[in-house]
Amino acid sequence: VAYGRIITERLLVQPQAGFINVHGSLLPRFRGAAPIQRAIEAGDRTTGVCLMDMVKGLDEGDIFIIEKSPILPFDTSETLFHRLSRLGGRTLYRHLDDLLHQRLTKYPQDKEGISYAHMLHKEEGLLNFTLSGVSLSHKVQAFDPWPGAFGFIRNKRIKFFNSFFIGNASIKKDIAPGTVVATKPFLGVKTIDGIIYFQWIQVEGKKVLSIKEALLGFPIDVGEQVLPSPR
Repeated sequence: VAYGRIITERLLVQPQAGFINVHGSLLPRFRGAAPIQRAIEAGDRTTGVCLMDMVKGLDEGDIFIIEKSPILPFDTSETLFHRLSRLGGRTLYRHLDDLLHQRLTKYPQDKEGISYAHMLHKEEGLLNFTLSGVSLSHKVQAFDPWPGAFGFIRNKRIKFFNSFFIGNASIKKDIAPGTVVATKPFLGVKTIDGIIYFQWIQVEGKKVLSIKEALLGFPIDVGEQVLPSPR
């Protein structure tokens, strides 16, 4: 469970009852290192856990049991990780005796719909406001708590949390993506197709605070730009 290492074939063939993994996705979708984060980033509405037989290939083994779980609108990778951890633990507990006595039937993964959840990298958290606000909001939720979604205002790295998006065709076309268009009650930033709002931010060197609290120590004005790097 969340071992994070490739187990060699020499070891995989040893246990009489097989080598079992609890994987946090609906295989074959999101094989690999970061299935929980990538499911949120992709905008999936459902995920789950699989009890699977381990083989030499990465998350390619046959499936014993699948249990599904919704991805809620304000889920982050942290909240979803905790929910799937509990689900995985309960599922393994319920079926452990059957696994040990080889009473469960396993079946191969589908050949279609295979995707890989590649390991996260810190630079992925940089927000590009010329992209769709929906995709940006998914990224903010997926990368909380790590690596965090971030940009720069007045040479300070700002991390953004708890986002939601409102499409707005009437917003002025001459306002550049990345422009702050609201500071109350939430911080609103123009995207290519609307406004993404953030309920919490973390100014470099400070704690994570609500927008109201954060702006008391680091005022942000409408019209300022969230930039991809310090000036």
